[in-house]
Amino acid sequence: MTVTGSSGLTALTFDKAGNVYVTDSFQGIIWKTGSGGGAGTALVTDDLLKTTGVPPFGANGIEFNDAVDTLFVANTGNDTIVKMPVASDGTPGKPEIFVNSINGADGIVFDRDGNLWSPPIRLMKSSLSIRPEKSSQSSGISTGWIRTACRTGFFSRRVRRSARMASSCT
Repeated sequence: MTVTGSSGLTALTFDKAGNVYVTDSFQGIIWKTGSGGGAGTALVTDDLLKTTGVPPFGANGIEFNDAVDTLFVANTGNDTIVKMPVASDGTPGKPEIFVNSINGADGIVFDRDGNLWSPPIRLMKSSLSIRPEKSSQSSGISTGWIRTACRTGFFSRRVRRSARMASSCT
């Protein structure tokens, strides 16, 4: 994939058609290209994908949910995971904070039970698991199980999507 600017391409995922979505940590962009590669098109540029934090990595890990209608993006420097609806024709919706204060979210992966896992970049001995629950609200996710597993123990609590949540292992 070729892109413009001073890029920091970091992670990628695919939709059902084989299109490639790549995060750009330095420019705060999600790039998209077809299954054959080539020039990337800036799908989304948003302040939620940029950072002024430490480390200086904005959009990092990226993954679709199982329905392939929502992209989740780890913003490492801002300690957030951003979610963004994606229409069936590939048109992106407005990004919003899904969860924050998660201590340097790095990659993202969903397990077979629908749990979102994200290893914190600064705490290599732990990982974050988010269990999205069904909701009758139009936003799709109203609450979730947030879980950080550490070598030395296990921390779990239920949080509202809009609540600030700290989940670091000490």
